[in-house]
Amino acid sequence: MYLTTEEDGYYDWERKKKRTVYSYETKLEAAQRVHDGENVKEVAQDLDIKDFKRIYMWLNHYQKGQLDRLKDARQESLDKDARIKELEMENEILKKYLNNLNRE
Repeated sequence: MYLTTEEDGYYDWERKKKRTVYSYETKLEAAQRVHDGENVKEVAQDLDIKDFKRIYMWLNHYQKGQLDRLKDARQESLDKDARIKELEMENEILKKYLNNLNRE
């Protein structure tokens, strides 16, 4: 299966449809709310989760204490890449600043 990023999720070329990716916080909140007794369909509607059946999977991981399974590896990779770019830019700025100080 080949996935590529889109604005609000991933496009699944094998199934020819967009797959919405939810944040760790959304998954955790949904699992906690259902665990605390809220109706699954109401939680899904409130959090704008298109397929309420996913919440059962998140709830299963939550109840087993497998919170790391709620994290999306693709999203973590994108976050790490963004952080690396941010640090590289910061390094360039600091190098230029240091260069200017050495000239004076």
